[in-house]
Amino acid sequence: EIRTSAAGKGKISIVKDSWDGATPVSLAYTVKTSKKDVLSVDLKGLKTVVVNSNAKGQSFSFDVTLNGATVTAADATDDTDAADTPAVTLIDRKNTGLASISEDGKLVIAYKDGVKKGSYTITLQSGDAKTNVKIRVSDKALDNAVTAKVKTKYDVVTGQGMVVVPKLKEVGGSITGVSVAESGFTAKLNAAGNIVIDYSGDKYDAKNLKIGTLTLTLTISGLENPVTVELKNVILFNHVQVPHYNYVGDSILGVYAHMGAGSITSNVKSDKKLIVIHAKDGDIPTGLKKTGAFLGDHVEVGCNSVLNPGTVIGRGARVYPLSCVRGVVPADSIYKHQGEVALIEKD
Repeated sequence: EIRTSAAGKGKISIVKDSWDGATPVSLAYTVKTSKKDVLSVDLKGLKTVVVNSNAKGQSFSFDVTLNGATVTAADATDDTDAADTPAVTLIDRKNTGLASISEDGKLVIAYKDGVKKGSYTITLQSGDAKTNVKIRVSDKALDNAVTAKVKTKYDVVTGQGMVVVPKLKEVGGSITGVSVAESGFTAKLNAAGNIVIDYSGDKYDAKNLKIGTLTLTLTISGLENPVTVELKNVILFNHVQVPHYNYVGDSILGVYAHMGAGSITSNVKSDKKLIVIHAKDGDIPTGLKKTGAFLGDHVEVGCNSVLNPGTVIGRGARVYPLSCVRGVVPADSIYKHQGEVALIEKD
């Protein structure tokens, strides 16, 4: 009888008194020790899986491996026929319902109604082997439709569908179709009417995708007269109108100021230097790299005009369409083009 806890090889020599001790009978033996089972989940390099309470219908699936082999549907149930293959079970101690094991043996994670914002841990177990998966529930607002920014590595890495919840105002009709321009991405509508974006390319993974660096451009069909306006760090007084394809950034618009269709405020110089307001009585340094335009009350800006950084337009002034405006436009005047400004004749 040989007893040992260490793996290795050896030789036993058997000698009987009447035998010639120089020629004993030799037996070789090998001692093997069993390795512990290793259970793991391929989270594509992520430490925590994030689900969003605003994205109902969003789900993600991950491969489960046992001793390096992908778990199958049979392994993931208690009805497995293989005696040497332990079943994989899921332990959800807080009964969140955020995770489940699919019919094909994958770990599926999805938001479930009623689960509060916070961090949770679920455990997968197969025999003595265990592995934990961390899940974080977020309630951060999702991007609007038309342009969707991927804000987490998780959305692109898994390719299981980033959900964009359309929040369209002052738009008639209903979404009947959607497509995405960027290569490797596809977009579709799910049963809940949300836009689902999938990724099937190999350009992005958890190691080289930085948060906030990717913008996807969606084309939506079925809407009537869709209109987009972008506002950033602005003060809009009562009755201001910026209704048609405008960009207004780092600016102040007075009462009843109106931006014509396609007119924008440029808020950064091309050389990225600090912005200076060029007034008639001298320059006024802002000390800022981003400054848009300042419009007085009742200012009218014509269609497709550009107001350069630091532009000031006085009360009641008007700007011709297709103008490129810089400096200070006096109150109650008409800006026709650079160098030609006429006073408004009053009755």
